[in-house]
Amino acid sequence: MCILPKQLALLVALLTHLTLSAQTTIWYVDIDATGTDAGTSWGNAFTDLQSALDAADAADQIWVAEGVYRPEVYQAFETPAGDSAKGYFYTAIAAAGSNAKDYAILGGFDGTETNASQRDPDAHPTVLRGSPTVTFECGVVGTGRSPHILYLQNVGNGFRLDGFELRNAYND
Repeated sequence: MCILPKQLALLVALLTHLTLSAQTTIWYVDIDATGTDAGTSWGNAFTDLQSALDAADAADQIWVAEGVYRPEVYQAFETPAGDSAKGYFYTAIAAAGSNAKDYAILGGFDGTETNASQRDPDAHPTVLRGSPTVTFECGVVGTGRSPHILYLQNVGNGFRLDGFELRNAYND
């Protein structure tokens, strides 16, 4: 088989496009970061997990450095089942019909790694902690465990949460 120069150039352009369009973005989260809060590197990491969840697109990765992360934003919305979801929790919601949130959220980093295989969740515990204040559907404010820490909607089959401890929450 003989490949002509014009065909070779077209093949290279096509492969380059496929490689660039399939590229995964890594978003960084470190509660102790002091940079620009842009999430683009450990030095400029987001200080809040929700910012990374909002920025991430299908097939991205979110790397979270050791520390205790607690949702700070009150969320209230209706679930697809018609239930009311209210309280302080993180959300990863993709609009129906859009690309599913098919990303990986990985904890256990110390904040210097350049490869996900370098993380060590045992040495660098990353904790998602429920809010001690809960607003129940009836409007009553209680204390104790938050009903949820992370609410997911329209996530893909490749979604992965790994390297975290979950505290002060329960699943109903």
